[in-house]
Amino acid sequence: YVFEGNTKDETTVGQAVRDLKRDFNIEETTFVGDRGMITKLNLQRLEGEEFDYIMGVKHHQNEMAQMFFDEDGLPENDYRDYNDLKIQEREMTVKDFLLWKTKKLLADNKTEYALPVLEQLRAKVFGLDNESEIKYADFKKILVNLGGGQDHKLRERIFSLIKKYRGHYQDKARMVVCLNNDRKMMSRKRRDQKLDEFSKELEKLFSSGKKTQTPEDVSHRINVVFEGYKKRFKKFFIWEKDPESGIVTAFRLNRKEIEHQERYDGIFVLTTNRHENDLPSEKVVEFYKNLKEVEQLFDDLKHFVDVHPVRHWLEIRVRAHVFLCILALLLKRIFEIDCLKSKAVTAPLETVAKSKLIKYRLKFPGKENRCQEFPKVTNSTEEQKRIFGLVGIKNPKGLEDYTW
Repeated sequence: YVFEGNTKDETTVGQAVRDLKRDFNIEETTFVGDRGMITKLNLQRLEGEEFDYIMGVKHHQNEMAQMFFDEDGLPENDYRDYNDLKIQEREMTVKDFLLWKTKKLLADNKTEYALPVLEQLRAKVFGLDNESEIKYADFKKILVNLGGGQDHKLRERIFSLIKKYRGHYQDKARMVVCLNNDRKMMSRKRRDQKLDEFSKELEKLFSSGKKTQTPEDVSHRINVVFEGYKKRFKKFFIWEKDPESGIVTAFRLNRKEIEHQERYDGIFVLTTNRHENDLPSEKVVEFYKNLKEVEQLFDDLKHFVDVHPVRHWLEIRVRAHVFLCILALLLKRIFEIDCLKSKAVTAPLETVAKSKLIKYRLKFPGKENRCQEFPKVTNSTEEQKRIFGLVGIKNPKGLEDYTW
């Protein structure tokens, strides 16, 4: 497909699903997508067409994935080795998640509740099926008793949460949690370096000794340190203020937040609607890692083949340009797989690139404006001859006949 440049990735799924259903007689299809592709709309569309999926999940943003980390912290003993990863599988029902999330909302709101009332809500939720139509009036009495009858916003949030999963109450979520220890150490080292850099900048800021500062001035200077992408590191610091002036006078590292973040280092989460007896967790990881090859091809298309710049305006010419680039990419992959046995093509191409075509211009003596050009290929090394031979060019000198 060739889409317009401002088309979002997640919106392209719909057209692919429709075309697969209409144009191809494929009985089983499993979509594999990265974390930027997954949306509630996409999953509903895939499931509606009876297609399966394996998707990467942003565990910081996914509510169900968050339950795993908050409940038991994913014990080390539950991991098993698979290639260069440690993996473990988790499964939960939507009903269990709704109850856990309700208790978390109550805890975050510092609301005390009676266990019998929570059991009433549990029985109400576990009595739902995918066909159930829920109304606020059915839950109001329980929610009022649960929250002490004080916070109506909290009651609305809990009911909105339950309503959000209407039609999925009997569903189960299957997730495969993957831990890469190398990435874990790298993430930790990178974060420590950044925090050390910010600490040094902040020490300079607070040691400057300006006397005519206001709380707004100090706040602005701190925000300058954490501007742009650096803003996400601000949560790792705690600010100490002067009780009288309200001016931030010092800082310290937020160890609790750092330890919380360390729980996610090196971890990525996959979700799928394929059953374990149909597709083991090792296969889920393997198929997702195959996506990296597709991403590498797109990277090659952008930087190796150089699909950009596209100096065309007519749609038919843009498509022709992309088509030629795809053919070049195909030749590269054929060369890598068939000739180099799946090794990288970069080094061989750099070696061949040293072989040059030189044009000699010979001027005839005594006659003006008469000359003749002779194309010559530079002498090839043994390694260059070997690489040329892989693609059927036995005599690189013969390339002289193909110049124009």
